[in-house]
Parts: sequence; C-alpha cells; structure tokens
Amino acid sequence: MPDIQKSSPEEILARINELGNEEEWFHCIDLGNGIFTMREPVKHLQTLWEILDKHIPLDLTGMSVLDIGCNAGFFSVAAKNRNAQYVLGIDTSPGYLRQAEFVRDVLRLNIDYRQMSVYELPVLEQQFDLVFCLGVIYHCSDPFLAAKNVLAATRDIAIIESAVMKHAENVNDRPLWEFVFPGYSHVHEERCYNWWFPNTQGLVALFRSAGFRSVEPIFESENRCCILCRV
Repeated sequence: MPDIQKSSPEEILARINELGNEEEWFHCIDLGNGIFTMREPVKHLQTLWEILDKHIPLDLTGMSVLDIGCNAGFFSVAAKNRNAQYVLGIDTSPGYLRQAEFVRDVLRLNIDYRQMSVYELPVLEQQFDLVFCLGVIYHCSDPFLAAKNVLAATRDIAIIESAVMKHAENVNDRPLWEFVFPGYSHVHEERCYNWWFPNTQGLVALFRSAGFRSVEPIFESENRCCILCRV
C-alpha cells in the first residue's frame, strides 16, 4: 500500500470505503480537507465526548493514556491532540485496528495500537495516568475480572462508559446486573455480543468492589451511563 501521508483526497476516500467494507465504521473522525471517516457521528458517542471534555484536562502533557476497546481511535486521537505523552489503544478486532492505524497515519500522530483484550492487560505490566474503558464492560463475560484489570492499569483516573439495562431509572435504588448473553432475544438487533447490562448503581458497585477509592456517576441517560473512578 502506498504511503498514506502522500495520498490524494481521492485515495484517502477510497481507503475509507475499503476499510468500511471490512468492518463498519463506528467513529466519525475528521481527517482534514473536509474528509470524515463516516457521514454522521453516532449520537451516544457525540454525547459521550461532550461529557468527557468536561472531565479530562485540556492539556495532557506528560501523561500516559490507555484506550481500552479503542475501535477506530477517536478517543486515542483526542488524547494525543491534547498533548498526551504516550497513548496506547487496544482492541480485539483487527478491522477496527486497521481503521485506527489508518486514521493515525493520515493525521501523522504518534499513537501505539495493539490487538488485545481487557483480560490481557496484566501482560503490559504498566500503569497509565488516564484510562478510557468506553462501551466495553457490557461486552465482557467476566466484568469483575475486567474491572480488576482496569484498576491494575490505572495510576490515577479511569472513565468507564456502558450501556445500561432497559428501564434502569426505575430500579436504581440498588445495584443490579441483567444477564444478556449472546443470542438473548431482547438484544438480537445488536451486532456485537453483549453479556451484562448494569444499572448505574451496579456499575458503580462493580468498580468500587474492584478496588477504586472513589467512583462517581458523571452521566446517566435511559440507556447509557458513565462513571469516573479514582485510584
């Protein structure tokens, strides 16, 4: 493949289409010159970035960032654009990682990407100042192990975002998790496998039980929630 940094806009658009045929784009990323990886942002991701924007420093100089389930790298790119010293994005999907590497190369950013899961984090033997675990935990068959691994990889702050159980606002007086194993009829429209849908209190309880010193909700809607965890 030719050097993407020397490619014409037409070649970049063609590559976007090629990568989208391999794995549907889920992140809308501005590549410059009026070119985006997809036409419209996914609504809940746009809302999520507006929330994160208020809770992470504008300048990440000297900080390391881990993006778990990085997909095409929107949040990895955002961290690097805020001057993070080191950014590592991980994902289990080779297709998403090819998208992320393409975006990185077009934007000429220094971001490291690796194919690995949240369960493999201990092999890194490394901690990060800021950890993103966005849209991941409900895809995990063992969310407690995932949460423990997130804790082990976090030096300071972890931000966790998840889908939540339907009608969670009516049962948020106690921590709950709904088992929605792959093939569960209520989520048949989901392309990705899901395992567990918490309510907000359930997500908070999980990460407190994993060992985080402080866990607080920073966003809740009828089907998503986001928490900020401190070591």
